[in-house]
Amino acid sequence: MTTKQEKLDALTAALEGWKTTDELQAAFGWRAHTVRGRISDLGKTTPIERKRENGVTSYRIKPAEAQDAA
Repeated sequence: MTTKQEKLDALTAALEGWKTTDELQAAFGWRAHTVRGRISDLGKTTPIERKRENGVTSYRIKPAEAQDAA
């Protein structure tokens, strides 16, 4: 059985680049609200960036150089 921490670790790896909610749903077999909830959980310990283009929301882990500049 996969633990919540293992799922968050897998999500962390997936968010190394921009990913849409649809891409994350397909990769993990989660519903949209679960994807958003897991990203919210991850965001408590890891800076997450969000962008919206043409009605599509994408997420990624904020790059280290951007974190240092903030």
